[in-house]
Amino acid sequence: MIPFVLLIGGIDSSGGAGLVQDTRGVQAYGLHAAVATTLVSSQSHTKTTEVMPVATSLFAEQLDAAFSLASPRAIKIGALANAEQVAVVVDKLKVHPTIPVVWDPVQTTSSDVPLGILTPDTAAALLPHVTVLTPNINELGTITGLPVNTNKSQLIAAHNLLAYGCQYVLVKGGHQQNRTVTDTLYYAESTWHFTHQQKASFSLRGSGCLLATAIASGLATGYDPEDAVCQAEAVIAYAFEHAMKIDDAIGAATSVAVPHSHSYYPRVYRDFTDVSDLPAFPPLDYSSPGLYPVVDSVEWLARLLPLGIRIIQLRLKRSEHSVQNIYSAIKQAVALAKNYATQLFINDHWEQAIEHGAYGVHLGQSDLNHANLHRIASAGLRLGVSTHGYAELCRGLTLRPSYIALGHVYPTQTKNMPSSPQGPVRLAKYTALCGNTPTVAIGGIKLHNLDEVLGAKVSSVAVVTAITNSHAPTDVVRQFQQRIQQGQQTDAAVASLPCQSPILPVTASEPC
Repeated sequence: MIPFVLLIGGIDSSGGAGLVQDTRGVQAYGLHAAVATTLVSSQSHTKTTEVMPVATSLFAEQLDAAFSLASPRAIKIGALANAEQVAVVVDKLKVHPTIPVVWDPVQTTSSDVPLGILTPDTAAALLPHVTVLTPNINELGTITGLPVNTNKSQLIAAHNLLAYGCQYVLVKGGHQQNRTVTDTLYYAESTWHFTHQQKASFSLRGSGCLLATAIASGLATGYDPEDAVCQAEAVIAYAFEHAMKIDDAIGAATSVAVPHSHSYYPRVYRDFTDVSDLPAFPPLDYSSPGLYPVVDSVEWLARLLPLGIRIIQLRLKRSEHSVQNIYSAIKQAVALAKNYATQLFINDHWEQAIEHGAYGVHLGQSDLNHANLHRIASAGLRLGVSTHGYAELCRGLTLRPSYIALGHVYPTQTKNMPSSPQGPVRLAKYTALCGNTPTVAIGGIKLHNLDEVLGAKVSSVAVVTAITNSHAPTDVVRQFQQRIQQGQQTDAAVASLPCQSPILPVTASEPC
C-alpha cells in the first residue's frame, strides 16, 4: 500500500481550499491522499452561497473505508460540521491512538460564512487525540472560551489547550499588522517562533488548510513536530511566491512544493530570546577543514594536533570534571593549539573560552538558551552550533554562526540523544539549506559509512569514538584525512564543470 495521509474536511467547490488544497499538499510530499468529506460548500473565491453537512452515517462509512486500506501515516482534520462528526472521529482515534493527528479548527469560509459549530466542550473531546492544533487567533479564543488579545493571553490560552491533552499548539500570526508575521508553536517544555517577512500584499486562499496538511505530511514522513512545522512554513512561503492572483486582494495557492532553498524558510527563535541585533560571527579561517576530531582531554589534543588537523574540539563534561580541572584544561588547550594551524573550539564552556582567547565555542541547543551570545561575538570568537532537524537548523542559521553541525547522522553511543538518527538523505537536504554556511556532519560516522556522508557535500566530518576507541588512532586519522580530501577534490572538479545542477537524493520515505 502506498503511504497515505487521511484528510478529513470539506469540499470547497472553487478548489481554493478544503480537501482539494489538502490533496495538493500531500502530493507535494510524495504521499497518497485518502479523504473523508464532512461537508460540501457552494462557493467561489469571493462568495459562499450554501454549506451542507454530510450525513453522520455516510461520514462514518468513509472513515471505515479509509482505514480498511491500511493505517494512515498521519491524519489531517479540517472543518467539522457538528458535534456528531466530532464524536465519530474521536471513536476512530481511540482505536488508533498512535497515529499523528493535525487539526486545523477552521470554522468559516474565506467569505466568513460558518462551516460548523465548534464549542469549547466539543473541542475538549477531540483535543486529547491531537498532535498539533493550528488555530488562528480567533479560533484560539473560540476553542478556549478565553479572551486572546495580548501575547500573555495567547500563551495562557495555548497552555489551556495543552492541559486538555493536545501535544502542540501552533497559533498562526496572520492577524499581525507588522512587517513580519510570526507563527508560535507552544508545547509543555518550550516555545518556538517561526518568523517570515510579510509574504505578500494579498491574502492566500487555502493557506491555513495547506499549512496543516504540510505539517501532517511532515509527521507522516517521520519528522518531529517542530521540524514538520518548520518545513511546512517553507511550503507556505513557496505557495505565496508562486500563487495565482485572482484579484489585487486574493490569491490561490495552486503551485505547491517542498523547497530546499533557505530563502523560503523562516527565521526561528526559541522561547523568548531576542537575537535580532546579534552580529554575524567571524568566518572560519578554513571553510572546508575536513576531519574534525572531538576529544575529551588535553592529552588527546597533544596527540592529534601534530597530524595536520585543521579543526578540533575539546569537549569536557561538567559531570566528569571539577570546575578547577576544566579551567586548567581549557587554558592548556588554548596555549597548545596556538602552536599549530588548528581551529580549536571549546564545547559549552564559553566564559572560559573567552577568558583564555580560544578560537571558537561550540554550543548545543540547550546551551544557546543560557550562553551570552553577544559577549561571545564581541570577544571575536567563532561559533559552532549543534542541530538535529529543520527547526534547530533554522534557529542556528538565524544566529549567523561560523558553522552548523548536522546530526546525529547515525546511531551513536557517545551520549544520549533526544532525537532520532537523521541519515544521509536528510543530511543532504540540511546541507543544501545551509548555503554558504560551513557544515559539519556528526554522529556515528566511521570509515565504512564515510562515503555516504561525503555524498551530502558537507564541509567537515566530526569523529569521536572512531578515533578515541581505536588501537591505532594515528592510522585512523590518516585514513579519514585521505578519504575526505579525495571526496572534496572530486566535488571541486564536478563543481567546475559547466551546467551542473545539484540534485538531492529522494526516496519513498523521504520525499522532496
